[in-house]
Amino acid sequence: SLTGSRRGFPASADVAAPSCAPFRVGLIPKRTWHRVGMSEVGGDELDLVLTELFKAYDIDESGELSWDEFVKIEMRVAYESGDVYTMGSGARMTLADKDSNGALDMDEFRESFLTLYSLMGYERKDILEQLTKHLKLAHAERARMGPRCHAGIRSALKQIFNLFDVSGDGNLSPEEWISAQKAVAAEVGDYFDDGWIDEAAFHAADTNGDGVLDCGEFLEASFSMFEGVKKRTDQLLATLEHLLQALRQGEGKP
Repeated sequence: SLTGSRRGFPASADVAAPSCAPFRVGLIPKRTWHRVGMSEVGGDELDLVLTELFKAYDIDESGELSWDEFVKIEMRVAYESGDVYTMGSGARMTLADKDSNGALDMDEFRESFLTLYSLMGYERKDILEQLTKHLKLAHAERARMGPRCHAGIRSALKQIFNLFDVSGDGNLSPEEWISAQKAVAAEVGDYFDDGWIDEAAFHAADTNGDGVLDCGEFLEASFSMFEGVKKRTDQLLATLEHLLQALRQGEGKP
């Protein structure tokens, strides 16, 4: 197993620098937070940071945080911080995963972090500082993980999907998909490959075989196309943002 520590996230109230803060055992009920130096901890600003942190970990944007997603971000953040990640028995989804479904929802994620800092006796400003630093690192690591994990690219592609979903039914017909793929391919590629938008490509993207593409299928098809494009993630994001701007101004309307 991997051993070591994470900067700023103690394994317990009296042991410094653990790695798996969200998956702590021994959760303290919300009604007891005020007894351990956590007055006003439930403020809007803190909730906002925790919500954004949850989103940063939720790579597939499912609204639940799987163990795999947590490890992907946490290990990379630890490495970037110069720490060594640890996965001991105390880091598993025990009491934090209250419904034992193998994933954490936002409430479980939030409570696990706040419980940890409650045990440490942190004041609200210290919690905000630690979480804000962690959020910045998580966002940076998401960007380094490539287009599939980049929050900005995923958001841009979703907006493009909605612009080309002329019928507004939440799916792209073959015709709508061809228009969308042509627009994206023309922007991101140094050359245009007809294989990106042919019938075989559509059927490959239509993983459930229902004859249309939902947003998830459109994202996966786009990521597959990006694999053949020699552009950095930041370049891809800038290109997609340029395409969105053009579409909204009426250029290249579907």
